Amino acid sequence: MNATNRIRRGLTLTELLIVISIIVLVTGVMVPLVQPLLKGQDTREAARITNVFFASAQARATQLGRPVGVWLERAAHEPDAPNPGEWYAAYKMYLAEQPEPYAGDTFDARVFFLQDLMSAGGSRPPQYTVVADPGTCDSALNLVQPGDFIQFNFRGERFLITSVSMAGVTNQGKQVAFTFRYLPKHRATLLKYLNQDRAYANLKAAGFNPQVAGQPFQIFRVPQKTSSTPTELPSKVAIDLSLSGIGDSALALRGNPVNPFDFAGTSGFEPITPEHDVVIMFSPNGGLDKIYYVGHEQGIPTHVRLFRGAEEEFPPMSNAPLVASSVRVVGPVSLMVGRAAKVGYSAGDSPTVQTGSNALGEGNLLDLSNLWITISDQSGKVTSAPNLGAPTGVNVAGMAAGDWFNVIGYARSLTKSSEPMGGR
Repeated sequence: MNATNRIRRGLTLTELLIVISIIVLVTGVMVPLVQPLLKGQDTREAARITNVFFASAQARATQLGRPVGVWLERAAHEPDAPNPGEWYAAYKMYLAEQPEPYAGDTFDARVFFLQDLMSAGGSRPPQYTVVADPGTCDSALNLVQPGDFIQFNFRGERFLITSVSMAGVTNQGKQVAFTFRYLPKHRATLLKYLNQDRAYANLKAAGFNPQVAGQPFQIFRVPQKTSSTPTELPSKVAIDLSLSGIGDSALALRGNPVNPFDFAGTSGFEPITPEHDVVIMFSPNGGLDKIYYVGHEQGIPTHVRLFRGAEEEFPPMSNAPLVASSVRVVGPVSLMVGRAAKVGYSAGDSPTVQTGSNALGEGNLLDLSNLWITISDQSGKVTSAPNLGAPTGVNVAGMAAGDWFNVIGYARSLTKSSEPMGGR
Protein backbone atom coordinates (compact mmCIF):
# COMPACT_ATOMS: atom_id res chain seq x y z
CA MET A 1 0.00 0.00 0.00
CA ASN A 2 1.47 3.30 -1.03
CA ALA A 3 1.29 6.62 0.87
CA THR A 4 -1.42 8.08 -1.35
CA ASN A 5 -3.90 5.36 -0.35
CA ARG A 6 -3.48 5.80 3.41
CA ILE A 7 -6.54 7.09 5.38
CA ARG A 8 -5.80 10.42 7.06
CA ARG A 9 -6.66 10.53 10.78
CA GLY A 10 -7.03 13.69 12.97
CA LEU A 11 -7.11 17.39 12.14
CA THR A 12 -4.55 19.68 10.77
CA LEU A 13 -3.37 22.58 12.92
CA THR A 14 -5.33 25.01 10.75
CA GLU A 15 -8.56 23.04 11.14
CA LEU A 16 -8.05 22.78 14.90
CA LEU A 17 -7.57 26.53 15.22
CA ILE A 18 -10.77 27.14 13.24
CA VAL A 19 -12.79 24.85 15.59
CA ILE A 20 -11.35 26.58 18.68
CA SER A 21 -12.17 29.99 17.22
CA ILE A 22 -15.79 28.94 16.61
CA ILE A 23 -16.12 27.63 20.21
CA VAL A 24 -14.70 30.87 21.64
CA LEU A 25 -17.02 32.95 19.44
CA VAL A 26 -20.14 30.98 20.48
CA THR A 27 -19.12 31.14 24.15
CA GLY A 28 -18.64 34.89 23.93
CA VAL A 29 -22.12 35.27 22.47
CA MET A 30 -23.81 32.97 25.00
CA VAL A 31 -22.23 34.25 28.25
CA PRO A 32 -24.14 37.59 28.30
CA LEU A 33 -27.37 35.68 27.63
CA VAL A 34 -26.80 33.15 30.44
CA GLN A 35 -25.52 35.57 33.10
CA PRO A 36 -28.93 37.12 33.97
CA LEU A 37 -30.34 33.62 34.50
CA LEU A 38 -27.46 32.63 36.76
CA LYS A 39 -27.61 35.90 38.69
CA GLY A 40 -31.04 35.20 40.13
CA GLN A 41 -30.69 31.46 40.45
CA ASP A 42 -29.89 31.46 44.19
CA THR A 43 -32.71 33.94 44.86
CA ARG A 44 -35.20 31.79 42.98
CA GLU A 45 -34.03 28.73 44.88
CA ALA A 46 -34.45 30.60 48.19
CA ALA A 47 -37.97 31.65 47.16
CA ARG A 48 -38.80 28.06 46.27
CA ILE A 49 -37.53 26.82 49.65
CA THR A 50 -39.51 29.52 51.48
CA ASN A 51 -42.63 28.80 49.46
CA VAL A 52 -42.47 25.06 50.20
CA PHE A 53 -41.71 25.60 53.91
CA PHE A 54 -44.72 27.89 54.43
CA ALA A 55 -46.98 25.54 52.48
CA SER A 56 -45.88 22.61 54.66
CA ALA A 57 -46.65 24.64 57.81
CA GLN A 58 -50.13 25.39 56.47
CA ALA A 59 -50.74 21.70 55.76
CA ARG A 60 -49.49 20.80 59.25
CA ALA A 61 -51.99 23.21 60.84
CA THR A 62 -54.84 21.55 58.97
CA GLN A 63 -53.57 18.12 60.01
CA LEU A 64 -53.21 18.93 63.73
CA GLY A 65 -56.32 21.09 64.01
CA ARG A 66 -54.43 23.89 65.78
CA PRO A 67 -52.23 26.80 64.62
CA VAL A 68 -48.86 25.99 63.04
CA GLY A 69 -46.53 28.46 61.37
CA VAL A 70 -43.04 29.64 60.54
CA TRP A 71 -40.61 31.25 62.98
CA LEU A 72 -38.31 33.73 61.19
CA GLU A 73 -35.17 34.13 63.29
CA ARG A 74 -33.24 37.36 62.92
CA ALA A 75 -29.53 37.02 62.21
CA ALA A 76 -28.67 39.45 65.05
CA HIS A 77 -30.57 40.52 68.15
CA GLU A 78 -28.11 42.69 70.05
CA PRO A 79 -28.66 46.47 69.92
CA ASP A 80 -24.89 46.95 69.55
CA ALA A 81 -24.47 44.45 66.70
CA PRO A 82 -21.44 45.34 64.52
CA ASN A 83 -23.57 45.14 61.37
CA PRO A 84 -27.04 46.61 62.06
CA GLY A 85 -28.23 45.20 58.73
CA GLU A 86 -28.28 41.77 60.40
CA TRP A 87 -31.20 42.98 62.54
CA TYR A 88 -33.41 42.82 59.46
CA ALA A 89 -32.02 39.63 57.87
CA ALA A 90 -33.53 36.17 58.43
CA TYR A 91 -31.54 33.19 57.17
CA LYS A 92 -33.22 30.45 59.23
CA MET A 93 -36.85 29.31 59.37
CA TYR A 94 -38.18 27.09 62.16
CA LEU A 95 -41.47 25.25 62.27
CA ALA A 96 -43.58 26.71 65.09
CA GLU A 97 -46.58 25.00 66.70
CA GLN A 98 -49.13 26.13 69.23
CA PRO A 99 -49.06 23.55 72.05
CA GLU A 100 -52.16 21.70 73.16
CA PRO A 101 -54.43 23.93 75.27
CA TYR A 102 -53.68 23.83 79.01
CA ALA A 103 -56.69 23.16 81.26
CA GLY A 104 -55.00 22.53 84.60
CA ASP A 105 -53.19 19.58 86.17
CA THR A 106 -56.32 17.82 87.37
CA PHE A 107 -59.39 16.55 85.54
CA ASP A 108 -61.73 19.27 86.79
CA ALA A 109 -59.42 22.21 87.49
CA ARG A 110 -61.27 25.50 87.88
CA VAL A 111 -60.62 29.18 88.51
CA PHE A 112 -62.61 31.58 90.67
CA PHE A 113 -63.86 35.13 90.09
CA LEU A 114 -63.79 36.84 93.48
CA GLN A 115 -62.59 40.42 92.89
CA ASP A 116 -64.69 43.40 91.87
CA LEU A 117 -64.42 44.40 88.21
CA MET A 118 -62.44 47.56 87.57
CA SER A 119 -64.43 50.57 86.47
CA ALA A 120 -64.41 51.33 82.76
CA GLY A 121 -62.26 54.16 81.48
CA GLY A 122 -58.61 55.02 81.13
CA SER A 123 -56.33 54.72 78.15
CA ARG A 124 -55.73 51.01 78.60
CA PRO A 125 -58.10 48.04 78.93
CA PRO A 126 -58.72 47.02 82.56
CA GLN A 127 -57.34 43.78 83.95
CA TYR A 128 -58.77 41.06 86.15
CA THR A 129 -57.24 38.23 88.18
CA VAL A 130 -58.73 34.77 88.65
CA VAL A 131 -57.36 32.28 91.18
CA ALA A 132 -57.22 28.52 90.64
CA ASP A 133 -58.02 25.79 93.14
CA PRO A 134 -54.92 24.99 95.24
CA GLY A 135 -52.84 22.18 93.79
CA THR A 136 -54.71 22.03 90.47
CA CYS A 137 -52.47 24.28 88.34
CA ASP A 138 -48.96 24.00 89.77
CA SER A 139 -47.36 23.38 86.36
CA ALA A 140 -48.95 26.59 85.03
CA LEU A 141 -46.07 28.52 86.63
CA ASN A 142 -43.75 26.85 84.10
CA LEU A 143 -46.10 26.43 81.13
CA VAL A 144 -48.22 29.58 80.99
CA GLN A 145 -46.76 33.01 80.22
CA PRO A 146 -47.83 36.51 79.20
CA GLY A 147 -49.19 36.49 75.67
CA ASP A 148 -51.23 33.32 76.16
CA PHE A 149 -55.03 33.50 75.98
CA ILE A 150 -57.47 32.13 78.56
CA GLN A 151 -61.02 31.00 77.76
CA PHE A 152 -63.73 30.12 80.28
CA ASN A 153 -66.28 27.30 80.00
CA PHE A 154 -64.56 26.18 76.77
CA ARG A 155 -66.40 28.72 74.65
CA GLY A 156 -66.70 32.42 73.90
CA GLU A 157 -64.05 35.09 74.12
CA ARG A 158 -60.38 34.45 74.72
CA PHE A 159 -58.71 36.91 77.08
CA LEU A 160 -55.08 37.98 76.85
CA ILE A 161 -53.02 36.90 79.86
CA THR A 162 -50.64 39.57 81.15
CA SER A 163 -49.14 37.75 84.15
CA VAL A 164 -49.03 34.40 85.92
CA SER A 165 -48.14 34.35 89.62
CA MET A 166 -48.44 32.31 92.79
CA ALA A 167 -51.24 33.70 94.97
CA GLY A 168 -50.30 31.57 97.97
CA VAL A 169 -49.59 28.09 99.32
CA THR A 170 -52.09 25.89 101.18
CA ASN A 171 -52.13 22.32 102.46
CA GLN A 172 -53.50 21.26 99.07
CA GLY A 173 -50.65 22.90 97.16
CA LYS A 174 -49.81 26.12 95.34
CA GLN A 175 -52.53 28.56 94.41
CA VAL A 176 -51.90 30.05 90.96
CA ALA A 177 -53.37 33.36 89.76
CA PHE A 178 -53.93 34.42 86.14
CA THR A 179 -54.28 38.11 85.28
CA PHE A 180 -55.87 39.00 81.95
CA ARG A 181 -57.15 42.01 80.02
CA TYR A 182 -60.74 42.61 79.00
CA LEU A 183 -62.78 45.18 77.10
CA PRO A 184 -65.94 46.97 78.25
CA LYS A 185 -68.06 44.70 76.05
CA HIS A 186 -66.90 41.72 78.14
CA ARG A 187 -68.10 43.10 81.48
CA ALA A 188 -71.51 41.39 81.36
CA THR A 189 -69.94 37.96 80.82
CA LEU A 190 -67.37 38.45 83.56
CA LEU A 191 -70.03 39.73 85.98
CA LYS A 192 -72.01 36.55 85.41
CA TYR A 193 -69.00 34.44 86.40
CA LEU A 194 -68.31 36.74 89.36
CA ASN A 195 -71.87 36.46 90.67
CA GLN A 196 -71.82 32.67 90.32
CA ASP A 197 -68.57 32.32 92.25
CA ARG A 198 -69.62 34.76 94.96
CA ALA A 199 -72.88 32.87 95.43
CA TYR A 200 -70.85 29.68 95.84
CA ALA A 201 -68.55 31.36 98.37
CA ASN A 202 -71.53 32.64 100.36
CA LEU A 203 -73.14 29.20 100.43
CA LYS A 204 -69.90 27.59 101.52
CA ALA A 205 -69.46 30.19 104.27
CA ALA A 206 -72.97 29.39 105.47
CA GLY A 207 -72.08 25.71 105.86
CA PHE A 208 -73.42 24.38 102.57
CA ASN A 209 -71.40 22.35 100.05
CA PRO A 210 -72.58 23.30 96.54
CA GLN A 211 -71.66 20.85 93.79
CA VAL A 212 -70.71 23.44 91.15
CA ALA A 213 -67.84 25.76 91.99
CA GLY A 214 -65.65 28.01 89.86
CA GLN A 215 -65.27 28.10 86.10
CA PRO A 216 -63.58 25.47 83.90
CA PHE A 217 -60.99 27.01 81.62
CA GLN A 218 -58.40 26.36 78.96
CA ILE A 219 -55.34 28.38 78.05
CA PHE A 220 -54.14 28.74 74.48
CA ARG A 221 -50.39 29.09 74.64
CA VAL A 222 -48.05 31.07 72.40
CA PRO A 223 -46.27 29.19 69.60
CA GLN A 224 -43.10 27.28 70.34
CA LYS A 225 -40.25 26.25 68.08
CA THR A 226 -40.41 22.56 67.28
CA SER A 227 -37.40 20.26 67.70
CA SER A 228 -37.07 19.79 63.94
CA THR A 229 -33.96 21.06 62.20
CA PRO A 230 -34.39 24.63 60.90
CA THR A 231 -34.44 25.28 57.17
CA GLU A 232 -31.66 27.60 55.98
CA LEU A 233 -31.70 29.73 52.86
CA PRO A 234 -28.88 29.47 50.31
CA SER A 235 -25.68 31.35 51.02
CA LYS A 236 -25.78 35.11 50.39
CA VAL A 237 -29.62 35.20 50.33
CA ALA A 238 -31.93 36.34 53.15
CA ILE A 239 -35.49 37.39 53.89
CA ASP A 240 -35.30 41.17 54.21
CA LEU A 241 -37.57 42.05 57.15
CA SER A 242 -37.08 45.78 56.59
CA LEU A 243 -39.20 45.48 53.42
CA SER A 244 -41.48 42.63 54.52
CA GLY A 245 -44.81 43.18 56.22
CA ILE A 246 -48.59 43.14 55.94
CA GLY A 247 -50.68 44.65 53.14
CA ASP A 248 -49.68 47.35 50.68
CA SER A 249 -51.68 50.38 51.81
CA ALA A 250 -49.49 53.43 52.19
CA LEU A 251 -51.57 54.53 55.18
CA ALA A 252 -51.20 51.16 56.85
CA LEU A 253 -47.46 51.24 56.33
CA ARG A 254 -46.99 54.42 58.31
CA GLY A 255 -45.74 53.19 61.66
CA ASN A 256 -43.65 54.86 64.32
CA PRO A 257 -40.09 53.60 63.82
CA VAL A 258 -38.83 55.88 66.62
CA ASN A 259 -41.01 54.23 69.28
CA PRO A 260 -40.83 50.49 68.51
CA PHE A 261 -43.78 49.74 70.79
CA ASP A 262 -46.18 52.12 69.05
CA PHE A 263 -47.81 49.61 66.71
CA ALA A 264 -50.92 51.57 65.77
CA GLY A 265 -51.38 51.59 62.02
CA THR A 266 -48.08 49.95 61.12
CA SER A 267 -47.91 46.85 58.96
CA GLY A 268 -44.18 46.54 58.40
CA PHE A 269 -41.85 44.34 60.42
CA GLU A 270 -39.10 46.97 60.59
CA PRO A 271 -40.34 49.04 63.59
CA ILE A 272 -40.09 46.00 65.89
CA THR A 273 -36.95 46.08 68.00
CA PRO A 274 -34.16 43.71 66.87
CA GLU A 275 -34.46 41.32 69.82
CA HIS A 276 -37.84 40.15 68.49
CA ASP A 277 -38.26 37.33 66.00
CA VAL A 278 -41.29 37.21 63.70
CA VAL A 279 -43.63 34.20 63.91
CA ILE A 280 -46.32 33.84 61.21
CA MET A 281 -49.07 31.37 62.13
CA PHE A 282 -51.68 29.57 60.01
CA SER A 283 -55.07 28.65 61.41
CA PRO A 284 -56.45 25.10 60.98
CA ASN A 285 -58.78 26.36 58.23
CA GLY A 286 -55.74 27.30 56.13
CA GLY A 287 -55.81 31.10 56.41
CA LEU A 288 -53.47 33.28 58.42
CA ASP A 289 -54.19 33.33 62.15
CA LYS A 290 -51.75 35.63 63.95
CA ILE A 291 -48.30 37.16 63.72
CA TYR A 292 -46.32 37.13 66.96
CA TYR A 293 -43.31 39.31 67.74
CA VAL A 294 -41.44 37.14 70.22
CA GLY A 295 -38.46 38.07 72.39
CA HIS A 296 -35.54 35.93 71.23
CA GLU A 297 -34.21 35.21 74.72
CA GLN A 298 -37.40 35.04 76.82
CA GLY A 299 -39.72 33.58 74.18
CA ILE A 300 -42.44 36.00 75.33
CA PRO A 301 -44.38 37.97 72.69
CA THR A 302 -44.64 41.72 73.13
CA HIS A 303 -47.11 42.10 70.30
CA VAL A 304 -49.65 39.97 68.45
CA ARG A 305 -51.32 40.79 65.16
CA LEU A 306 -54.69 39.21 64.43
CA PHE A 307 -56.13 38.49 61.01
CA ARG A 308 -59.70 38.69 59.80
CA GLY A 309 -61.87 36.10 61.53
CA ALA A 310 -59.77 35.90 64.69
CA GLU A 311 -61.80 35.80 67.91
CA GLU A 312 -59.75 38.15 70.09
CA GLU A 313 -59.82 41.90 69.64
CA PHE A 314 -57.65 44.13 71.82
CA PRO A 315 -56.39 47.63 71.06
CA PRO A 316 -52.63 48.23 71.10
CA MET A 317 -50.88 49.09 74.36
CA SER A 318 -48.16 51.62 73.59
CA ASN A 319 -44.93 51.66 75.60
CA ALA A 320 -45.63 48.25 77.14
CA PRO A 321 -42.51 46.18 76.44
CA LEU A 322 -43.50 43.08 78.42
CA VAL A 323 -47.23 42.89 77.76
CA ALA A 324 -48.59 41.49 74.53
CA SER A 325 -51.18 43.42 72.60
CA SER A 326 -53.28 42.48 69.59
CA VAL A 327 -54.18 44.39 66.46
CA ARG A 328 -56.61 43.10 63.84
CA VAL A 329 -55.15 43.47 60.35
CA VAL A 330 -56.41 42.72 56.87
CA GLY A 331 -54.19 41.98 53.90
CA PRO A 332 -51.64 39.50 52.63
CA VAL A 333 -48.19 39.07 54.15
CA SER A 334 -45.32 39.97 51.81
CA LEU A 335 -41.77 38.70 52.35
CA MET A 336 -38.84 40.10 50.35
CA VAL A 337 -36.32 37.41 49.35
CA GLY A 338 -33.17 39.32 48.47
CA ARG A 339 -29.43 39.69 48.76
CA ALA A 340 -28.06 39.28 52.26
CA ALA A 341 -25.33 41.83 51.54
CA LYS A 342 -27.96 44.49 50.71
CA VAL A 343 -30.14 44.06 53.80
CA GLY A 344 -30.04 47.33 55.74
CA TYR A 345 -28.16 49.13 52.95
CA SER A 346 -29.16 52.04 50.75
CA ALA A 347 -29.06 52.05 46.97
CA GLY A 348 -25.52 53.47 47.24
CA ASP A 349 -24.38 50.51 49.40
CA SER A 350 -24.28 52.67 52.53
CA PRO A 351 -25.41 51.05 55.81
CA THR A 352 -28.59 52.62 57.21
CA VAL A 353 -30.63 52.17 60.37
CA GLN A 354 -34.36 52.92 60.51
CA THR A 355 -35.19 56.25 62.13
CA GLY A 356 -38.07 58.66 61.83
CA SER A 357 -36.46 60.53 58.95
CA ASN A 358 -34.68 58.03 56.73
CA ALA A 359 -35.53 55.06 54.54
CA LEU A 360 -34.37 51.49 54.91
CA GLY A 361 -34.13 48.67 52.38
CA GLU A 362 -33.31 50.60 49.20
CA GLY A 363 -30.63 48.12 48.18
CA ASN A 364 -32.93 45.12 47.89
CA LEU A 365 -36.04 46.94 46.67
CA LEU A 366 -34.16 48.31 43.67
CA ASP A 367 -32.62 44.91 42.78
CA LEU A 368 -34.99 43.49 40.16
CA SER A 369 -33.52 39.98 40.47
CA ASN A 370 -35.13 39.65 43.92
CA LEU A 371 -38.52 38.05 44.55
CA TRP A 372 -41.57 38.55 46.75
CA ILE A 373 -43.28 35.74 48.65
CA THR A 374 -46.96 36.59 49.18
CA ILE A 375 -49.23 34.76 51.64
CA SER A 376 -52.98 35.34 51.33
CA ASP A 377 -54.54 36.28 54.67
CA GLN A 378 -57.81 34.51 53.82
CA SER A 379 -56.79 31.33 52.00
CA GLY A 380 -53.17 31.06 53.12
CA LYS A 381 -52.08 30.48 49.53
CA VAL A 382 -48.34 31.04 49.09
CA THR A 383 -47.05 32.44 45.79
CA SER A 384 -43.85 33.93 44.41
CA ALA A 385 -43.75 37.05 42.25
CA PRO A 386 -40.94 39.13 40.70
CA ASN A 387 -39.83 42.33 42.35
CA LEU A 388 -40.61 45.24 40.03
CA GLY A 389 -38.96 47.86 42.24
CA ALA A 390 -39.84 51.52 42.72
CA PRO A 391 -42.18 53.52 40.45
CA THR A 392 -40.59 54.69 37.22
CA GLY A 393 -39.00 58.13 37.50
CA VAL A 394 -38.98 58.19 41.31
CA ASN A 395 -35.64 59.06 42.90
CA VAL A 396 -35.40 57.19 46.20
CA ALA A 397 -32.01 58.57 47.20
CA GLY A 398 -32.40 60.49 50.46
CA MET A 399 -36.14 59.91 50.54
CA ALA A 400 -37.88 60.48 53.89
CA ALA A 401 -39.22 57.44 55.71
CA GLY A 402 -42.86 58.42 55.20
CA ASP A 403 -42.47 58.64 51.41
CA TRP A 404 -40.37 55.48 51.41
CA PHE A 405 -43.24 53.55 53.00
CA ASN A 406 -45.37 54.58 50.02
CA VAL A 407 -42.76 53.15 47.67
CA ILE A 408 -42.71 49.85 49.58
CA GLY A 409 -46.51 49.73 49.40
CA TYR A 410 -46.36 50.32 45.67
CA ALA A 411 -43.84 47.49 45.18
CA ARG A 412 -45.98 45.09 47.19
CA SER A 413 -49.13 46.03 45.29
CA LEU A 414 -47.46 45.12 41.98
CA THR A 415 -47.24 41.49 43.08
CA LYS A 416 -51.03 41.27 42.65
CA SER A 417 -50.85 42.17 38.97
CA SER A 418 -47.65 40.30 38.09
CA GLU A 419 -47.75 36.67 37.00
CA PRO A 420 -47.17 34.29 39.96
CA MET A 421 -44.07 32.13 39.67
CA GLY A 422 -45.39 29.26 41.78
CA GLY A 423 -42.65 27.50 43.67
CA ARG A 424 -39.91 28.04 41.09
